Amino acid sequence: MKFWIAIVGLGTVGCAADDPANRTTTSTTDWVLSVAPAARLDQAEPVLALELTGPAELTPPSDLALVEGEPSEVSAKKYTTGETTAVLAERIVPTLGEQSVGKVVLRPRYALAVGQRYTLISRSGVLGVVTISPQLERQYLTRVWPPRDSVEATGQVLYCGDAAPSDASAVTLFPGGVRARLEPGFDAAGSGAGNCLRIQPETASGGEAQPPLLVADFALEPVPFRVGVDLAELTIPNCLAPARTLGPGCLRIDNGNATVQGPSGTTYWVLRSADGWHSTVDEGGGRFVVPLAQSNAPQRLDAWVFDLAGRSLVDAIEIAPILPSPHVAINEVMANPLGSEPGDEWIELVNAGTAAATMVGWKLRDQGGEVELPALLLEPGAFALLVRSDFVGGQAGDIPPVAGTTLIRMTAIAKNGLTNSGEALALIDAAGTVVSATPGRSIGQEGVSLARRTPTELDGSAEGFGPHASPGASPGAANVVE
Repeated sequence: MKFWIAIVGLGTVGCAADDPANRTTTSTTDWVLSVAPAARLDQAEPVLALELTGPAELTPPSDLALVEGEPSEVSAKKYTTGETTAVLAERIVPTLGEQSVGKVVLRPRYALAVGQRYTLISRSGVLGVVTISPQLERQYLTRVWPPRDSVEATGQVLYCGDAAPSDASAVTLFPGGVRARLEPGFDAAGSGAGNCLRIQPETASGGEAQPPLLVADFALEPVPFRVGVDLAELTIPNCLAPARTLGPGCLRIDNGNATVQGPSGTTYWVLRSADGWHSTVDEGGGRFVVPLAQSNAPQRLDAWVFDLAGRSLVDAIEIAPILPSPHVAINEVMANPLGSEPGDEWIELVNAGTAAATMVGWKLRDQGGEVELPALLLEPGAFALLVRSDFVGGQAGDIPPVAGTTLIRMTAIAKNGLTNSGEALALIDAAGTVVSATPGRSIGQEGVSLARRTPTELDGSAEGFGPHASPGASPGAANVVE
């Protein structure tokens, strides 16, 4: 089950904490710098804590700051006089801190860059330099939910990776040693255990906290979160037939395609069907596609839905057999070719379904009106280009169609040609139903097409369309969107 955000490797070390190379004492103070997990200062891990220890009677260094790289002598000197230069301010790494008698601990709010040096400074001067150079690989768990930029207090935080601890345990959060529970998987039944875990703070203070540095031998993404719950609970919608309630949303199946309408609040969905695992974030009231496998038998769809407060809702429904069906989409539009206009313009269709599409009596609508398409049988997975009768392709630096791509030649592919400023298009079947549509969006660059991110991307998805990545188009092949 590997459907989560990409995982990066971190390092482990095996140095003894009392090795003199593991700490630094500056000439300006009696405070000693070390890192946790225990390591040499030139072999620190990306997820770490910087620890300053000193005699109990000494006042800790003031205005500690962790700086990317090493500050210039001018910036470091000015800092000791109470001035922070603009150059230095841009390089300060945000941290959370905690102070006790004879000890100060700082933790960066994100994983530090491997190979980079970082300098700890105070009004007393430079306290030490740390290099992120881990010696061995360590498993890393990415924070999946709530979003990193969420300002809402949460009672549960979800972390996932290629592997994760499978046992429940008690942990403490930073700062303050707040107690929390670590639970495997993303529900009480342990679904997703071995890939995901949840941290549940035992407080509702609303303050910021970071997860433990390590859980077993796993490092956790250190982005802080607010603890507590002050959001209203998600409401269960009244779904109108043929849609069915799924968690806090509505599921609708048309021609073998399943879409979910989410609730008004931002949610994170994890879904499992015979097609496998799928996860998505709904920003509130949006629609998204749920991949379903073609099957002659009913199949079960499981859903786990998390709100911004970390509360989860678990649901499951049975879906009737998904029989073979076509799914034709306007997949790519070249309105502004490098070659002549409108002769080198084209519109790409793709059948992303599981059955052939018999396109008889279909029309294309643009802002100028409708034009009827020639009859076409489009097989599953096949591409076809709507082009003018005089279309050649690959002129003046344009990308030529993939060999073997069906060209549907027409007197005009739109009522008035395709406007470079962008216009909405709609593909309409013989019954008058809009089968597929594209937004009226201008790309603003010659030789670059408007591309659908995936053939099953919903027509109204804000992120579903964009400029085609280099070389600018892929007529007759899958898209790559910037």
